[in-house]
Amino acid sequence: EVKYHTWLEGLDLMLQRYYQVTGQLTSIEQELMAKKLEELECSLLPGFQTLNWNSLGIPEFIQACQKSINNFQQVVKQVQKNSGIIEKVVYAIAGASIVTDPAAAAGGSSELLDLQELYELVEKGRIEAIERLVKKYHTISPLLGKIEEVVAGTNTGKSPQLTGYYAFWERAIFNALNAMVLNAMGSLQAMIDARSKRTAALNAKNADKNAVARQRRPPPLFKITVSLQSSDIVVQPPVAEVNKALGRLVRSLVESTKPFVRWMDGTCIETPEQKGANDDDEPVVFTFYWDVAGNPQVIKSMLMLNQSIQRAISGINRYIESWRRHQSLWKTDKSSVLDKFKASDPPCAAFEEKLAKYTK
Repeated sequence: EVKYHTWLEGLDLMLQRYYQVTGQLTSIEQELMAKKLEELECSLLPGFQTLNWNSLGIPEFIQACQKSINNFQQVVKQVQKNSGIIEKVVYAIAGASIVTDPAAAAGGSSELLDLQELYELVEKGRIEAIERLVKKYHTISPLLGKIEEVVAGTNTGKSPQLTGYYAFWERAIFNALNAMVLNAMGSLQAMIDARSKRTAALNAKNADKNAVARQRRPPPLFKITVSLQSSDIVVQPPVAEVNKALGRLVRSLVESTKPFVRWMDGTCIETPEQKGANDDDEPVVFTFYWDVAGNPQVIKSMLMLNQSIQRAISGINRYIESWRRHQSLWKTDKSSVLDKFKASDPPCAAFEEKLAKYTK
C-alpha cells in the first residue's frame, strides 16, 4: 500500500509537470515543436500500454518521464527566450516613430524653417530611424537559427521543420511595418491638421480670444513668403513646389519599407537580388514595399493625408487670391486716376464712397 501511494504521488507530480510545460505553448510553438512533443509523448507510452500496478518498473518509468520533461522544458525555454527577443524587435518596428515634428526638433527656437529645411529635417529623422530598425531586423534571422538549432539540430535558416515558424514571423514583421507606416502617416497628418485647426480657431468669429491664446499652438511647419515684385505677386517657394515636396514626404513613408528585404519561401534567408531581363536593368530586390503599398488601410491613409495637404495648399491659394483682388491698386497709374478724379470736381460724398472700399 505504501508503494502504491508513493507511485501514485510520483505519477501525479510527473503529469502535473507535463501539463504545466506543454500548457504554456502557443499554437505556433506547438506546431514548431511537434516532433519534440511526439518524442515526449512516446516516453509516456509505457504507462498506457505496458505498465500496470503490478509492474516493478514504475519508479524507473517516472524517473525517465521526468527526465524527458526536463529536456523538453529546456528546449521550450531556449525557444521562448529567442522568440521573446524577436518579439521585441517586431514591437520596436511597429511602434517606431519615423516622422520628426519640426516644433520638437527646434528645441524652443522661434525661427521658422523654409520648405527645403523642413524636408531635409523630416527625411534625416526618417532615414536614421529606418537604419536603426533595419539593424534590428537583421538580428531576427540569426535568432531563428538558434531556435532551429535547439528544435531541429541544424542552423541553416531553411529547415523544413520550421517552415510554418518562419512564415509566422514574416507575417508579424509585415504587420509591424504596416503599423509603422500607418503611425507615420498619422503623425504627419496630425502635424498638418494641428496647424490648420489653429488657423481655423484664430479666424473663428465667435472664438474666445483669451482661450485661443492660452492653447498650446505649434508654430507653422515652414514659411512661405508672399511679396510684391514690380506689379506681380510672387510666392516663394512656389505652390507647385510645396505640393511636390510634401507629396515626396508622403511617398517616402511607404518607401521606408524598401530596406526590409523579404525572405525566400520556406526560409528566414533574405532573397538575393534578381537580375533584370537586360544587362542595363537595375536588379530587382524583393522587399515588403509592394505588400505594404497595396494594403487598403495604407492606401486610405495616404489618400486622407494627400487630402489634408491639398486643403493646406488651397488655403495658401486663397490667401494669395485675397491679395490679387486688390491688384488694381498697384497696377493702375495712380497719378492719372487721381488727376481724372479731381478734374471732375467731386463732392465730399464721392470721396467717402471711394474710402469706404478700404474699410472692410
